[in-house]
Amino acid sequence: MSVTEVIFHLFVLLTAGAAMALALSRNVVYAAFLLFAVLIGVAGLYVFAGAEFLAVSQVIVYVGGTLIVVIFGVMLTAKIREMRPQTELINLVPGALTAIALFLALLFVIREGVVHQAVPMDAVATIQNTRRVGIATVTDYLLPFELISILLLTVLVGAAYLSRKTKSEKEGQAE
Repeated sequence: MSVTEVIFHLFVLLTAGAAMALALSRNVVYAAFLLFAVLIGVAGLYVFAGAEFLAVSQVIVYVGGTLIVVIFGVMLTAKIREMRPQTELINLVPGALTAIALFLALLFVIREGVVHQAVPMDAVATIQNTRRVGIATVTDYLLPFELISILLLTVLVGAAYLSRKTKSEKEGQAE
């Protein structure tokens, strides 16, 4: 087994293990940090799939943007401490069956060698593809790009608004 295969399997274990722990986590703060591990693992798998632009976008947009907003929302919201999310057994059974089915399907794909039939990447083609995606982002898709940034800003402001204490809560703590 080569070093590349070992690193690939480590990313698979990181992603699958963190995803399983995320699904079973009862603490919202731990779940947010486990989501961080899952997203980093998926970015690593994108690199192995030959999609470097997607890997970088995954890290910048999801890890650097969305996940930070989620963590701020969780950490700043005072009401989250009072919540105790409970997962009932009736929800665990379909989730476990779905996870097992997806695992078996992925195992079948890996065993059949579909993943190993990837064409070797050409560095120049990768650079040209990334350049084309970058140009399209700031020309043809500028409006959706800006709308998403406004949406993320709105979520951050909403989390900050929800986390602030009202006047009655401040008076209740003073007593």
